Amino acid sequence: MRLPLLLFFLFYSTISLSQGVIVDTTTLSIPELVRQELMQNACANESNFKFSSHQGIGKFTSNSPNFPISDGIIIRNGIAKYTEGAYTGANESSQLNNTSDPDLQNISDSNGQLVPIRDVSYIQFDFTPLSSKFSFDFLFASNEYGEFQCGFSDVFAFILTDLTTGLSKNLAVLPGTDTPVSVKNIRDQQYNSSCLSSNANLFDHFNVTNPGASAINMRGETKVLTASSTVIPNRTYSIKLAIGDYNDSNYDSAVFIKGGSFITSMDLGPDRTICEGEKITLQSGLVGNYAYEWTLDGVAIPNETNSSLTLNKAGTYGVTATLSGCVIKDEVIVNDLVIKSPKNLTACYTTNGIYQYDLTQNNLAELGLNPNEYMLYYFETLEAANANTPNIPEIQLNSFTSVGNKKIYIKAVPLYNKTFYCNNLISFDLLVTPPITIKKPADLSVCNTE
Repeated sequence: MRLPLLLFFLFYSTISLSQGVIVDTTTLSIPELVRQELMQNACANESNFKFSSHQGIGKFTSNSPNFPISDGIIIRNGIAKYTEGAYTGANESSQLNNTSDPDLQNISDSNGQLVPIRDVSYIQFDFTPLSSKFSFDFLFASNEYGEFQCGFSDVFAFILTDLTTGLSKNLAVLPGTDTPVSVKNIRDQQYNSSCLSSNANLFDHFNVTNPGASAINMRGETKVLTASSTVIPNRTYSIKLAIGDYNDSNYDSAVFIKGGSFITSMDLGPDRTICEGEKITLQSGLVGNYAYEWTLDGVAIPNETNSSLTLNKAGTYGVTATLSGCVIKDEVIVNDLVIKSPKNLTACYTTNGIYQYDLTQNNLAELGLNPNEYMLYYFETLEAANANTPNIPEIQLNSFTSVGNKKIYIKAVPLYNKTFYCNNLISFDLLVTPPITIKKPADLSVCNTE
């Protein structure tokens, strides 16, 4: 009996490990799903929930190494439980309603798909962000992959609406574009030879050919994508997460939204440089009664608890803002400005003692400075440089006249603050070659041998 029992347990373990994604559409209400799964890191106040049938919406979990998201919310234009993996080919189509959606229809129409959208599943709610940016990760899957990825497609969207201005935009788009995500816009030709690939680098698995490695009972799926937008803190927005069938209820599609990935964040800006004597102010950009902690190279800066920080030296600066359990963090690297040594300029000696030099040979590129961040000023004397009073007009830089054998001084000025001169003072010499001394050669004598 030992061998049959061992085989049974091995078979049971294999089935358990290959089960893939599990979908629960009953334990949590829709508001609980949103707050506990989607918005747990969002730092936003949610309200005014609207949604379609709970059968099309649920919490998913996965311990499969073949699925890149461990848990979150699934929305399917059909019965969400049918998505549970691994792939079997059964229950590829289902219908919960005959409802349309104007936003999905507009997206479909703009792609030349004029047949009505129906069987829409959606979640919609209002939220008031406490910071200026938010994002979340998602994965799109569809049973249209393989056979029906060429001519038409189901439609899904994440419609963000500013309730103050009434302006809306779809966040479910290809990276860096306004093109909606669909089986037509993310597809791999090798799984349907009747049409060419489109953004195949964003396609991940075609489960029909290798069901043993699948984690969901759907034909194909994309890689994890990110939806993001800037928002205005303390302004109320509406977001609708919706997916619908094109034309009929055959071959469902679904979107998996990563749990906890709906994140609001602040932005201290890009990494930057700081020059000698410069002061830079970092702004959190948050609105509200946050508690702030600023750090330099991971160590808290004493007595810095405001929404901004003024700094005067290089390092890695971070800030943590806390309000009612909401924690938002960001950091920025500030590097010392490094200016390469300029080269000396040399003119050939002439008897008139006046020479012309092209000072722009020591330009921004030559000194290793970014022309999008800095400009240069040239000074004829050290006193003028110390006084930040440029005394070489720009029109003379290409043909500066001098008697030679003197220094020229340079200072950099940040473009964002053209009244500030960096204390980094560099100089180069205007040189003259030594005069050429011509000596009279000795007389030559020739002997007459005749």
